[in-house]
Amino acid sequence: MTTSPKAIVLQRYKDSDALIEHLAHIGEDVMAAITATGSVFGETLGEPSAELRAKMKGGPVRLFTPFMSM
Repeated sequence: MTTSPKAIVLQRYKDSDALIEHLAHIGEDVMAAITATGSVFGETLGEPSAELRAKMKGGPVRLFTPFMSM
């Protein structure tokens, strides 16, 4: 049986450092509670810093970067 998504969460951050700070405040217990609710998927849009790219490497979040920056 296939189920449809129950929630979609969109978050926007000023820059890579702001996202890194957000992730530092979530904590493992909160993330464990969120992922225990079912399948959780993540996608990041933009041009992350080298530090954020390194933190994302090998993780479940897909990265989409702009085709061309102006």
